[in-house]
Amino acid sequence: DHEPETLYDLLHPWTLLFLALGCVILYQVVTAVLWTSGHLLLGLVTAPLLGVVAPLWTIVRHLGLSARAELRLHPLPVSTWFLVIWILAAALPPTYALSALNSRLVPPTADAFELYRELIPRGPGTFVVGLLAVVVLAPLAEEMVFRGLVLDVFRRHMRLPAALLLSGALFGASHGAPWMMLPISFLGGLLGVIRWSAGSL
Repeated sequence: DHEPETLYDLLHPWTLLFLALGCVILYQVVTAVLWTSGHLLLGLVTAPLLGVVAPLWTIVRHLGLSARAELRLHPLPVSTWFLVIWILAAALPPTYALSALNSRLVPPTADAFELYRELIPRGPGTFVVGLLAVVVLAPLAEEMVFRGLVLDVFRRHMRLPAALLLSGALFGASHGAPWMMLPISFLGGLLGVIRWSAGSL
């Protein structure tokens, strides 16, 4: 008897990294197209699904693998949830400190402030859709790419601390917001620690 094949047995590490990059680019393109046409909320909802979830799910299933197993989508025990919430709450002060430092080094642009203003919900419907996009869909897509594919590939070729730092830095860079690079990279590394400890996204 031999171990069943996994995504990492069937695809070369560079192929997996290019797949991750392709998902990030597709995510950004869908977002940009919908945002520039005035459909901000539709972009927030559609981009994670079309850019990341659907392509990864399709590829994994096409290879005859379990999407839940390969993408590390396992339910967590309640005790692990409490630990995750405690770690994330403890991370708030250093995240805010890094955010303040980063915004001093690289101040946000006026366009960035305008974009954030346009994302403010204007009623119950936009609030629910925005909440679904920002709290569920976008984080799921980001976890699948950065704490799923990227971290797993890096971990197979370097020590865990280096894999966490590098995947966190790529996560920060992928947001295209230099004024938020430090706090987002920090959170990316921290989410990598949580994912590696919990064994699930």
